[in-house]
Amino acid sequence: MTTVPTPVLIEVSGNELQFIRKHSPTAFPRTISEALIKEGYLIDRVTVHKELRTIKDGYDPRIISKARELLKLLSGVEYQDQ
Repeated sequence: MTTVPTPVLIEVSGNELQFIRKHSPTAFPRTISEALIKEGYLIDRVTVHKELRTIKDGYDPRIISKARELLKLLSGVEYQDQ
């Protein structure tokens, strides 16, 4: 039996989430979900959407990392915490 390790949660500021939502394309949650599925993680777009919209203490690092990567690739922008 193989077990999938639970990812360690990471912190993300509300400002960064707002930045991601403002600069991302409309179908961004689906794009993230499809990219993660190709990497072997079964995550649906609803989960991705909730992760990018909900303010909470910890976030799934796979989703946030992929969102940051794809935002830079697709939109050419990157969040700079000042």
